[in-house]
Amino acid sequence: MEDQINTIQNLLVNLIANVNYQHKKILNLEEVAELTSLKKSYIYKLNHEGKIPCYSFSDNGKLYFKREEIEKWMTKSKRFYKDDVDDALNKVFK
Repeated sequence: MEDQINTIQNLLVNLIANVNYQHKKILNLEEVAELTSLKKSYIYKLNHEGKIPCYSFSDNGKLYFKREEIEKWMTKSKRFYKDDVDDALNKVFK
């Protein structure tokens, strides 16, 4: 019985942490790596090349990111597929 209570308690703690993470507006490097599925070293490279929206307010170089900007950055280049083109053409030539 105690094992089941501990399991439920751990699940609740993880659930609450996940909900809190999803509502965070400012993310650290680890959270951006998790959100984007990119390696931290690659995010550092993108930052160095100025290809990812990023902030640093301390002398130690710790990076911070705005969730909204990262989500826009991730979705800025839409790939079009045949169905997308066909749908657009059908709307034009109706």
